[in-house]
Amino acid sequence: YADNNDEPDAFLSEEDLALLHDIDMPAVQDSNDEGSSFTPSNYISLQDISRLSAELSYFYLRDELGLGEDIMWKITNQAGSILGLKVSNIRNKVDLLRNT
Repeated sequence: YADNNDEPDAFLSEEDLALLHDIDMPAVQDSNDEGSSFTPSNYISLQDISRLSAELSYFYLRDELGLGEDIMWKITNQAGSILGLKVSNIRNKVDLLRNT
């Protein structure tokens, strides 16, 4: 850590984080300025946030499956690796469990 503060020396950009978590983050076109495009690190619209949250397993478990806050805390603390799975993988596992 630099200068004895609590923040690390290296930081991942939002693009790096998207690649790390396998989330597609397209550039956003500004409707007020033709030809000007903003990268996700500069500007993310509410639609982009909504679309991105739909790809995160935490929001799938909470919003689509309706898991409560207490269960989400248990998952986060006791089985956090689940939150690293793609939504499509979790959806397939849930469907399999529901159909057996």
